[in-house]
Amino acid sequence: MFQRNFIKFLLLTLLLAAVGCRQTVFEKETIAPATLRDVPALRLNYRFEPDVPAPANTNQPTQI
Repeated sequence: MFQRNFIKFLLLTLLLAAVGCRQTVFEKETIAPATLRDVPALRLNYRFEPDVPAPANTNQPTQI
């Protein structure tokens, strides 16, 4: 009698553990980028603005 109840208890425990550990089908899998390099700048709310002015155009011929 004790052995039968123990086996039932053990099977129930294993069943509950297996059900509790499985992934749900309804959850979306999150695919996170490996580095920030893979994230677009717009998603980071970042704009590239230089902190110094652009150099003068040196391709024009100098006038003497």
